[in-house]
Amino acid sequence: MSTADQLLALSKLYHRQLGIYGQMVAIGQRNRELAEKDNAAELLVSLNEYSQLMAAVDEINGDVQQLQESLIGQLGLSEFSVTQLQTAARKLPALASQIGELVKVFGQLRTVLEQLLELTESGAAQVRVKAQTAKHSVQKVRKGKHVTKAYGQKPYVPGSHFLDKKR
Repeated sequence: MSTADQLLALSKLYHRQLGIYGQMVAIGQRNRELAEKDNAAELLVSLNEYSQLMAAVDEINGDVQQLQESLIGQLGLSEFSVTQLQTAARKLPALASQIGELVKVFGQLRTVLEQLLELTESGAAQVRVKAQTAKHSVQKVRKGKHVTKAYGQKPYVPGSHFLDKKR
C-alpha cells in the first residue's frame, strides 16, 4: 500500500472514530439526564450502548496504530504528531493534501474528545454526589436501627435460667 493510500486509510479510520465519539457524546448527555431523573433501568441500557461504542473505538485504535507505525517509517518521522506531519508535508508536497486532511481531522477529534472528557468528569462528579447522599442515608438508617435496638422494648423471656431452684 502506498503512503498516500495509507494516509487516506488513516483519515477514514479517524473519521469513523469521530462519528463514534460523536455518538458517545450524545449518549453521555442522555446518561446525565437519566441519572438526574434516577432512571436506573434506562441508564443501564444506555451504559451498555456506551461500552459497545468504546469497544468499537478500541478495535479501530488497533488499525490506527498499525498505520501510524508504518507511516512513521515511510515518512521518516520521529513520532506520529501534528508537528511531525506538517514537517513531512513541507518536505513531500505530493502528500500535503492527505496530511492536511489528517491535521483537520485531528482538530475535529480534539474538539469532540474535549466534550467527551467534560461529560465524563461531570458524570463522575454527579456519581460522587449521589454516592455521598446514599452513604449519608445508609448511616441515618443504621443509626436509627441502633437507637431503636437500644431503647426498644426488650423481648420477654419467661422465667430465669439463673435462679437457684434448690431453696
